[in-house]
Amino acid sequence: MTRTRVNSTSGLRNHSGFRNRRGSAIVIAILMAAIIALLTISAEVSSGTPLRAPVSAKQAVRVDAAAASAVGLAVDEWPVAWRHLAIGSSDTRTYSFESLTEGPVTSTVTATRESNTSFRFTASATSPTASASRSVHGEIPLLQFPWDAPIVTVGKVALYNGFNLNGNDVPFWGSTFGCPGAEPTSPGVYVANRSQIIRDDSTTWYGSPTPMVAVNAALTAANLSQYGGANVQSLIAHANLVYPPGTTITPAPNPVTDGPNSCAGWGDQAGQNKGCQEYIPVIYAQGPLTIDGGFGVGIIVADGSVTLQNSAFFGGIIIVRSGSLTVTGASRVYGSVFGLDPNGTFSFVSGWAIHSSCAVSRISYSRQLSRPVLSTTLADLFQGRDNR
Repeated sequence: MTRTRVNSTSGLRNHSGFRNRRGSAIVIAILMAAIIALLTISAEVSSGTPLRAPVSAKQAVRVDAAAASAVGLAVDEWPVAWRHLAIGSSDTRTYSFESLTEGPVTSTVTATRESNTSFRFTASATSPTASASRSVHGEIPLLQFPWDAPIVTVGKVALYNGFNLNGNDVPFWGSTFGCPGAEPTSPGVYVANRSQIIRDDSTTWYGSPTPMVAVNAALTAANLSQYGGANVQSLIAHANLVYPPGTTITPAPNPVTDGPNSCAGWGDQAGQNKGCQEYIPVIYAQGPLTIDGGFGVGIIVADGSVTLQNSAFFGGIIIVRSGSLTVTGASRVYGSVFGLDPNGTFSFVSGWAIHSSCAVSRISYSRQLSRPVLSTTLADLFQGRDNR
């Protein structure tokens, strides 16, 4: 911290009496400092404590910076174990920094979950010559998808005979990793008006006695764009996969290996990669997107029509901001599809749309979306450095 000393000479007159009094005060201050120093040395010698050289301000600042940097590294990494901490529980990670002046600096970061959405991060950094600590509060933006159904849209819906709609809560890809307990059966389709259903050729409905179609006049494009602590724009801002208009892709899952470079692409198939169970990508399509087979998880936000074909498999949320959605060729969607375009048509020709609270809830644990937003209180700022 840089401190600025302000010297003011306003109102002081150059009298010899003032100079004499100032000189006497300086002599007294020097004598008092010398006495305190002698008493300190005497106490350390009598107690057997070795004398210590003073730590430079530069060294102390570097160690303090290491403590602050460790918090940033930990939050950027955002380990899986921390996302699943119980309230009141803690976990630690250790980071090492090299310094040419005072030797290696080690910083241990402890994350303590204070509530469902808040954490306390405490970092303690030590070097051979100094130590420092930092404490920071972190708040997770809570993702909520209130419209609990496989199909939710303000546009039109066409349901064909070869399509299967399941309102029963089905674990995504047969795994319950990080999933809540099963939820009650949901409707198959949420619309604002029954007239939005323009075709219904006896689609196979799994979810009776819950009605396949539910009408809720409160459903609008505006509230379908808000997801608790996030909205459609913030999801786009977090996108780590961006595709230009007209993209056709066969998404490949992560390789079934462990390692820091294996978390990529459209997610981890069947949770087999232990290090990537919660790599949940945010995918932004800048225009029409065709998913031609393959496997993917996460959130898709599309500014254009989306087509799933050739047994494509997707788990999570698909948000179509403009245009239509077509699911065909025995493709499957676990989770929900949201339609924000009143002029768009969601056509379900063949395949499945399946209610899965597991697929949706896993998004809330995504490293990409669930990193805490850090804030510091006044008490956090006034933490002293310990000279060793």
